[in-house]
Amino acid sequence: MKVKHFLLSAAMLLTLVSCEKEGNKLFEGYYSFKTDGYLEVERTEMVLSLNGTTIDTTVVTTTDTLKLVAESGQMNIISTDEGNSEMIVSMNILTGGLVTFDATTDASDMTLSPIYRRVEMRDGTRLVEMEVTIDGTAKKYDNVVVFDLNYTGEGESGLYSYKILSSDVSCVAKEN
Repeated sequence: MKVKHFLLSAAMLLTLVSCEKEGNKLFEGYYSFKTDGYLEVERTEMVLSLNGTTIDTTVVTTTDTLKLVAESGQMNIISTDEGNSEMIVSMNILTGGLVTFDATTDASDMTLSPIYRRVEMRDGTRLVEMEVTIDGTAKKYDNVVVFDLNYTGEGESGLYSYKILSSDVSCVAKEN
């Protein structure tokens, strides 16, 4: 009987000692981050040509992969509730911008609620601004949080209009 009691006590003690951080506690902290990636876009161009006395209009659509302008800075991930599932992810970008996501966590994953913002990408030598919706998920590995971000939206430059078909964007945040 004493052995059973001892084993039960030892098992309970091990459970308490070996508990890892979960949910908000896992992600809370101050980080340095960098966001980078590519967007696959549909580029549409309206081409005008003079055919004698009439103007012909042709719409040319191509698909291309364009690079996002990389962003970096400081990130704060803070809990906003006692229930241990709601958080705010605040990204203070070195170029002066600020992005804030509402987020929820479960035991080991974070889900970012969609936000709306303007981002820049490069199309050759042109800098293109796009209005996008961003959401995503994150996982923490040791002292690094890796975000997989999803971008959707459209934009225009003087020559083209763009529509995002897919995105491959990551944000890596290292704990300070």
